Amino acid sequence: MREFIKKVIKSNQFLSTIYFSHYYNKKPLSNDKALMGKMQQLGHSIDLKLTQKKEIPHALLNEIRFILKRAKRRKLQLGATYLWAYKMYIMGKEGIPNDNSNGMEIPESAQVHLSGNQQNLIDVMLKRRSIRRWKDKKISINDIYNIIEISKWAPTSCNRQFLEILLVDDKTNKEFLTTFFPNDFYKNAPLLAIIFINASLYGSNEKHFAYLDGAAFIQNMLLLLHSRGFGACWVGFKGWNGLGEIFMEKSKYEFFYKHFALNPVLIPISLVAIGYPDHQPGAPSRQDLNKIILSR
Repeated sequence: MREFIKKVIKSNQFLSTIYFSHYYNKKPLSNDKALMGKMQQLGHSIDLKLTQKKEIPHALLNEIRFILKRAKRRKLQLGATYLWAYKMYIMGKEGIPNDNSNGMEIPESAQVHLSGNQQNLIDVMLKRRSIRRWKDKKISINDIYNIIEISKWAPTSCNRQFLEILLVDDKTNKEFLTTFFPNDFYKNAPLLAIIFINASLYGSNEKHFAYLDGAAFIQNMLLLLHSRGFGACWVGFKGWNGLGEIFMEKSKYEFFYKHFALNPVLIPISLVAIGYPDHQPGAPSRQDLNKIILSR
């Protein structure tokens, strides 16, 4: 009943203002960076629902509206992040899909013109997007093998190369994975690649290196997929980690390994959903360079 009342309050424009004022006073967005981060998070939530053609909850619209107003009151420099979040708010309010089929909105500062392979690489890096809808079209597994073969040349700490991948293309296992990974849009992709690390082979003060090694591989894979005409989405994993922490019922955790007949030393870190894109989302904002570089 308490959650229901909270949902009703957050869904009402007037009451939600009071609620979010109280909520964010208890949990303050202490600096401008935290405020902008929250703005990006809420904008991304709206973008995801628009892509899935789902109705945007009034509570979500009211929350981003509150954050946008707070940013304006603080007299922040209303740059690309604010404009993108405001655009997501309006699109969410009106139910306009975030589809930019006619091209990408690449900022001028990133538009470098070089010759040959260098320009091709830059184009791939700037134009890759997270794809969450795919065509009902079979993909060649040999193409994926080739992309993995190249992606494995990503750097790893001390050249460990402790990375394993499970490819899933059947409906039953895709559905099974929705109980372990957030959301479920990825089950409609023709192929899922589950990325595993073996954190037991890293020292106690370098467990995070395993995740960095995995991320370098995934970035290679995403760029190559885009360059070959595929559309992919990187989905994080929160069920358990390389430190031995489990954030669900242990029986469910054990069932995952039993189901796939895997050794528990392998820790899933991410899922990459792969297929041919059925939409082309617009470019979300990126932080200004002067907010990224601390000093020089």
